[in-house]
Amino acid sequence: MAVTVYMLGDLRTRLRLAVVVAITAAGFYWIIWYAVQPNVFDGPVSFLYSQAKVLSWPLLLIIAAISTVLTVLICRRRLPDLPVLVFAAGLCVLSVRSGPAVWVRWYHDGSGNIYLKFALETLLLTAVLWGVHRLGKLLLARLAPTGHKVEQSKMKSGAASFLPAFGLAGLVAFVVVFLVTTTVRTNIAGIRTYTVYSSERGQIIFAALAAGFLSTLAGHQSFRPSKSISCWLALPLVGMAGYLILAGFGSPAGEPLPNSPLGNFLPIDFVGPGVLGGMLGLLLSHKLFRNRDTEES
Repeated sequence: MAVTVYMLGDLRTRLRLAVVVAITAAGFYWIIWYAVQPNVFDGPVSFLYSQAKVLSWPLLLIIAAISTVLTVLICRRRLPDLPVLVFAAGLCVLSVRSGPAVWVRWYHDGSGNIYLKFALETLLLTAVLWGVHRLGKLLLARLAPTGHKVEQSKMKSGAASFLPAFGLAGLVAFVVVFLVTTTVRTNIAGIRTYTVYSSERGQIIFAALAAGFLSTLAGHQSFRPSKSISCWLALPLVGMAGYLILAGFGSPAGEPLPNSPLGNFLPIDFVGPGVLGGMLGLLLSHKLFRNRDTEES
């Protein structure tokens, strides 16, 4: 059955995946981090606000290319989007080491609207992610042409599902981000309010992971598009749209709108933990489809 090429396979394949993830994470930890690390301890991590922004992007492209090639060579045809998972896992290293996003305003005061730069950075990181996706597919087509084939009938039936899947995934991602980042506060009178959004890094990372996972799972399960990119790419694009809204309707200094959680996310959160969660949701969705098809046959 064609869907089986999307699964991770046996224990050996998972161990191979773990090795590639470890190599990519080490590259981000030992190479990329020193190019994008903030000026102060526990400061926010941003490629456009880094000390060596000119050097950080070429290094990112090199690590992306190396991780993609290694993933395809080691894991082969198990999952066409597996290089995306590995690269997103590497970005999670930066996301975990970063400080709160709101500190960007304090450390870079007078540098313009930060959310315009965040939107641009999200777009650039998403473009790198798309490049990883395309390079992985090209390498798979050359190294494993028979295992990488997709049935023509499935491609035709899934082509019309791209936009609905993307729309549903984006909506679910937006809702999950708002729900997970809500922090319950209790005032002196003991009245609870849900109008304050957390900037705690652990909660932000979990929110991105959960939003990516649930949005991709919902979009893929509902419409089963032939191009899974329509599902796992929804969260980064929602984040970019959110930055543009904050830039257009926030204060001139780039302050976020009241009760807006998107201002507490960094671009690496959407493209790192967010896409990693999306890939995990995609794996689960393919497994559910495989089990369903097995039962029907």
